[in-house]
Amino acid sequence: MENSTAIGEPRQTDLAIQPFHSTYQDIPVDDVIIDKDRREVDEEKVDGLVSSITELGGLLQPIGITEGYRLIYGRHRLEAYRRKGWATIPAIVLSVDDPHRQLMEIDENLCRSELSVLQQAEAMENRKAIYEQLHPESKHGGDRKSSTAKKSNGQVGHLKDKPASFAEDTAKKTGKSERTVRRFVGVARNIPKELRPTLRKSSIADKQWELEKLGRLPEKEQTAVVQVFNESGSEVATVRDALKELPGPFSYNALTNLISKSALNDLGKFWGSDDIRMLFDLSPSMQREVGKCLKADDAISIEAAIRRCEAYSTVPHAPDPTAPPPAVGKCGPDEKPTEEPATLAPVANCKTLTPKHLESLIEIVKGLKSNADKPTLQVSMIDIRIGIDQVLSELETLTEEAGQ
Repeated sequence: MENSTAIGEPRQTDLAIQPFHSTYQDIPVDDVIIDKDRREVDEEKVDGLVSSITELGGLLQPIGITEGYRLIYGRHRLEAYRRKGWATIPAIVLSVDDPHRQLMEIDENLCRSELSVLQQAEAMENRKAIYEQLHPESKHGGDRKSSTAKKSNGQVGHLKDKPASFAEDTAKKTGKSERTVRRFVGVARNIPKELRPTLRKSSIADKQWELEKLGRLPEKEQTAVVQVFNESGSEVATVRDALKELPGPFSYNALTNLISKSALNDLGKFWGSDDIRMLFDLSPSMQREVGKCLKADDAISIEAAIRRCEAYSTVPHAPDPTAPPPAVGKCGPDEKPTEEPATLAPVANCKTLTPKHLESLIEIVKGLKSNADKPTLQVSMIDIRIGIDQVLSELETLTEEAGQ
């Protein structure tokens, strides 16, 4: 017994003016045509459907096919019936043209299948091409001249007749936000198709942020990064980790994954140098300090700049003269005692400092000496185990040596 029902009324801007009709039929399993580019079935999902079908004695939801028996949706249900050895399967036979069939197939997968981020991006890329072929006037800027953009009387339609944009229509059909739709399309647009089969098996196939970072790289570097993922398996989890495995030189976009962008502006002459790798494992703040050091001294190397910044990071800054001195060892009944301040590195570790830095340290120690008689100043914070006069003498000697 067949039952005809209307699936839905399309907008007047659709190419197919008539509504899509369907009939319910039992179709021979072997007669259903599956496109070659359909994704592989999920074996675990098929096994679950086989158990469910056996328990219920059939399907709760028929598969969908065209009048030519080409599969629209229900691949896993069809495969479960085939494995059960049943000859026929319940199906909704839809009278749709090929572009609309493809849209229905994609929407079904996006809504019901557990696709990775990369697979969703590819599906939306295909959907965008089909949708804008059906509705060229929906594209940015519109198409007011083609026959599909005109009314039956030959007049160009008003803006209010313009169909929904691709992002708007897809968001409505899939339940995703328009921004998510646009970002997914961007992922597919920026990654070459020939890299995707390998990338689908990688550790970042379901990581949108990593796929976006990969898409910003030049194609040559994308190819090399995907090869690293392919060879390393789960050991390499991010684009950053994969880039570290490459020999270089690196493009600017690759370096933005490895070095703070603000530091990159000061590293231009070192982009092609292998020494730039020394910065990859530094913190962003240290990368920025090294960049400033390189910018201030054109003759210095990256290695020397790193040593200088690491040494300078142990030097204390002069106290704020306007701030009230801390009360050391004294507290009221409801106050907690002041914690002992951290000690500084011995002077012997300061030999790598520049004369400018040493002179600054001398001024700090002189300030401590002149205030040593004040009870509120805790001179013991400098743990150098020698007198202040000896400290000044040694620092001045180091300054002279560093200037030579």
